[in-house]
Amino acid sequence: MAPYSDQGYGGAVYAESVTVSGSNFASNSVNTTDGFLNTADGGGVVGVGYARIVGSTFAGNRAKDLGGAVAVLDDPSLLKVEDSIFRDNAAAFGGALGNDSSAIEVERSEFDSNTATGISGGLVHDAGQGGAIWAASSVTLRDATFDGNTAALVE
Repeated sequence: MAPYSDQGYGGAVYAESVTVSGSNFASNSVNTTDGFLNTADGGGVVGVGYARIVGSTFAGNRAKDLGGAVAVLDDPSLLKVEDSIFRDNAAAFGGALGNDSSAIEVERSEFDSNTATGISGGLVHDAGQGGAIWAASSVTLRDATFDGNTAALVE
């Protein structure tokens, strides 16, 4: 169950713990319709506490707030990504990946043209944070490729 009933989570998948392997997520989105006070995280996938993504592709997914493709919520939490591709995803924070409490680990994955918009519903922040990845704690990268990701300046 989502932490708050008036919030949106996981445009395609929402689970307490989730493992995704050999899958494609394209053009999924999550947004709230009743104003800027509610959050909408994880355009493709939300894991509460844990998410593991292996050999999967996320393209064109959108979240109003955290993690355009994948978000992990709650503490402690871990988002682990291996051999995956993230392209053209967007969110206010973490265009591709977002973890609001703990760590993100990435191995042998590609991040291309993801965007942190800095705009969360009716709220406008000074700038997006983490064009490809945003984490409240540590990020570990091994053999990852980043190309054309942006964190937008909001004027």
